[in-house]
Amino acid sequence: YKLESRSGNTAEFADMVKRCNAVGVRIFPDIVVNHMSGREMKGQGSGGSQYDGPSLSYPGVPYSAQHFNPRSKCPSGDGHVNDYNNPAIVRDCYLLSLTDLDQSQDYVRGKIVEYLDHMIDLGVAGFRVDASKHMWPQDVAAIEAATKDTQFGGKPFYMHEVIDQNDGAIKVNEYYGVGRVTEFRYCQKIAQGVRDFGQLQGVVDYGWGMTDDAHALIFVDNHDNQRGHGGGGQLVTHKSPLDYKLATAFTLAWNYGYTRVMSSYSFGDNSDQGPPHNGDYSTADVPIN
Repeated sequence: YKLESRSGNTAEFADMVKRCNAVGVRIFPDIVVNHMSGREMKGQGSGGSQYDGPSLSYPGVPYSAQHFNPRSKCPSGDGHVNDYNNPAIVRDCYLLSLTDLDQSQDYVRGKIVEYLDHMIDLGVAGFRVDASKHMWPQDVAAIEAATKDTQFGGKPFYMHEVIDQNDGAIKVNEYYGVGRVTEFRYCQKIAQGVRDFGQLQGVVDYGWGMTDDAHALIFVDNHDNQRGHGGGGQLVTHKSPLDYKLATAFTLAWNYGYTRVMSSYSFGDNSDQGPPHNGDYSTADVPIN
């Protein structure tokens, strides 16, 4: 859980947060605490830590085999998430072969809390939590309860990735007690609306199970579904500039949920392409005109 990556180091991160807070811009890091690396992968991360998926060894934290959900706890036939109608499979098995942490353990919770508290000390206002759908809500709640308050007063602001498109057992309302939740169905609704203005009045459809106003985190697209990954479908992206501008403007004006605006870059036909980078693969600076 180092703040060292291709985007910069701890000192640079701290400086960014400080300067942003000084002008009223709050920082909400995207955290991945459901899992570690791929099960078959090993090597050295961009922050310099060694990892060994096959032996479940992550000395940088440290985590070892005892800190992950054992095969006996996963009810699927192959140990992977392969049935979204079974909550235990979704939450206790390996998502896309990613080593699945057991957040019910006090040790694992403690390490995650240390990670979050470090960033809270540096001045962040909250977190976007990746793959919350694959963690039990009570475990998430326990972790949040143990973190420090932010410098702005009160607990951090949490936004949870819960992909619910009426396609499985996990529902967004299970996470209402831990923060805002991603409403991926809005992406489809706003896409339909900007292509047929008559449908904009139905952009929020509670009959379809959409998140209530007090808990919805909405967006036109995000880093995954714009590439056809998690939560993908018939969307509007930057590849249709006029529709994208209309969808963004409407979303900012419409009185529903908490809005997140996407900032992206062109990735061509390669949906796995990373950000523009320097010769050493560190992330390139964003040009400012």
